[in-house]
Amino acid sequence: MKNKQGIKRSVPPQEPSGNDQSTPSSTLRAHRSSATDDQVPVSVLNPDNNKKATPRPLLPRQKPVPTSTAPSSQQPLAESTLPTSPVSKSKRTASSRGRKRSAGKERPVEQGSESDIASSPPPSSKSRRGMKRSKLDIENIKQQQQQQDEKNPIPQKPRRATSPAAQDTSVERPRNIQSIIYGRYKIGTWYYSPYPAEFGDKVDELFICEHCLKYTPHDHELRAHKLHCKRRKPPGRVIYEQNHIRVYEVDGREHKLYCQNLCLMSKLFLETKTLYYDVEGFTFYVLTEQDRTLDLFVGYFSKEKLSYDNYNLACIMILPPQQRNGYGRLLIELSYELSKRQGVIGSPEKPLSVLGARGYRSFWGATLLSTLNSFQGQMTIKDLSDQTGIHPDDVISTLTWLDLLKYWEPVPPPSPSQVDEHQRPPPPPTSLAVRVCIKTDMIQSAIEQHRLRLTKMLNPSLIRWP
Repeated sequence: MKNKQGIKRSVPPQEPSGNDQSTPSSTLRAHRSSATDDQVPVSVLNPDNNKKATPRPLLPRQKPVPTSTAPSSQQPLAESTLPTSPVSKSKRTASSRGRKRSAGKERPVEQGSESDIASSPPPSSKSRRGMKRSKLDIENIKQQQQQQDEKNPIPQKPRRATSPAAQDTSVERPRNIQSIIYGRYKIGTWYYSPYPAEFGDKVDELFICEHCLKYTPHDHELRAHKLHCKRRKPPGRVIYEQNHIRVYEVDGREHKLYCQNLCLMSKLFLETKTLYYDVEGFTFYVLTEQDRTLDLFVGYFSKEKLSYDNYNLACIMILPPQQRNGYGRLLIELSYELSKRQGVIGSPEKPLSVLGARGYRSFWGATLLSTLNSFQGQMTIKDLSDQTGIHPDDVISTLTWLDLLKYWEPVPPPSPSQVDEHQRPPPPPTSLAVRVCIKTDMIQSAIEQHRLRLTKMLNPSLIRWP
């Protein structure tokens, strides 16, 4: 019979005394569980033999480990009534994926889920076939993309050419630009210049804007550019002005693009040059000619901002149509005036080009001969260097080039009686000190032989110092 709560109770056989009340000892409380009464059996007393019947094991909440089942007279529970495993499907799929990705690497198993993971089935043959097919599809797609890229390559942005290596000199490389169109001039080039590779290995004509020095291999592009180009003079400030000549001081850091274009253009006429794009550490002095309202570029020289060797000039170039006008001499004189302003004895970087060496020898020779011609007496090399601002090594090489070191007489050493014992000079070196004798006729002969011009091209009083 059932009570109000719906739990069955076992009723023992009643005595004939007619007492309907059941004894408390004859009852057994039923075991409660989360399952329903139809699913969970209750252990009862067997009224026939007064022995306990073999009870069915209570179903736990979790899935038990499979064990050997003993034969029982009771019917097994239906399969649909078994509780599901607490491990979700997502965990099973994750574990199977882990085994596929890394074979041999065991995944750490949490306590209480070992039986669930162990009981998960291995991947089926269909999934393995799908994985193989997916890999083959990816490889086929990559091959198709490579074939398409080979047929239709993606256009890349043009890169600027870098400076050639030290062993790869421009003299060994053929000219890539045959001529340039600059203003009203068509100028044939002399050497190779690392213009962008997109122009090709050989360009017949390169069109350069005379205002901003930008370049293009097409004439129509230059005409279209000039319609919008607003520059009419070089950047920077004017530091020298005389008649129709102006010199601009341009900082390579502030006006980087203009200085890079200037270096590329100058390399077409210079044999040795390694500076093309790293212009931030240099100052450029640009020489221009006034043409109505325009200041057209005709030449320049560059100088390091910080030189530990006291170099006062790194590179100098004058366009071929403007050469033999004294512009190179003017720029050289300006470089030495800047060195005097700084209080140092400067010298240009070596080696010099053929035209550069010719221009410097002319300037050094004219300066030294002009100083010696107006001086009478004795003068040392150091005195001559301090007075002219020319380095002592350059003084000696120039006097040798002028053939003025031919006649000399040895300098007698001072007697011991004239020099104090504690002030005696160190012993002389292997070469004896000499006194060079330069006469007036020797100076005139050198001026006529080398056709030197003693007049200066630069007026120092017109320099605009900051």
